[in-house]
Formats: sequence, structure tokens, C-alpha cells
Amino acid sequence: MSGYNGWTNYETWCVNLWIDNDPMQQGYWWGECEELLTSPCGEPDHDDHLQDVTRELTNRMKSQFVEEMPEVQGMWADLLTTALARCNWREIAEHFVDAVSDEIDFQANHEPH
Repeated sequence: MSGYNGWTNYETWCVNLWIDNDPMQQGYWWGECEELLTSPCGEPDHDDHLQDVTRELTNRMKSQFVEEMPEVQGMWADLLTTALARCNWREIAEHFVDAVSDEIDFQANHEPH
């Protein structure tokens, strides 16, 4: 069986778990995703917009986590760099895009008229 707990690999599962278990991280990425989803888009096609949002969120996540990597050297640097490189950032971004877009749709369909 490939993958780990429904994710691409252990590294992806682990990063997502840490994000989900840290209210500040989860809130930050939820907000980033919500901002991207609700911003005006150039493409009227909903699927294209979701793909653009996923791509942008993927880039933001990967960049931020790599930038926040602690200063380590030697074997520890190699291991940490490899683990972050193996992480499927797109899969985590898709997870957020799905959850946030579902919440936005739910709110839109349950607003009092």
C-alpha cells in the first residue's frame, strides 16, 4: 500500500497534522485560502479559479515553511531539507481549498434572505 494515512507520504501527513493541530497555523492558512478564494478572479470558470488558488496557496505554503526552517547543519540539514522536499505541498493546499470553499458555499446557501 502506498501513501500514509490517506496522504501521499509520511512527510505530507506530518506537515498537515502540525498545521491542523496548531490553531495559529491553521487559522493563518485558512485565512490565506479564504482571501484567495474570495478575491476577484480574471477567469469566470470556477474550476480554473480553484486551480489558480490551489497553485498560489501551494507556492505560499512551500515558501513560508522553507523560509522558517531552523538553522541546522550537516546531517540534520540534509534530513530536514529532504523531508520538506518530499512534502506534497499541493495536496495540503488542496485540502485547505476544499475545506474553505465548502465552508464558503455552505455559508452562502444558509444565509437568511
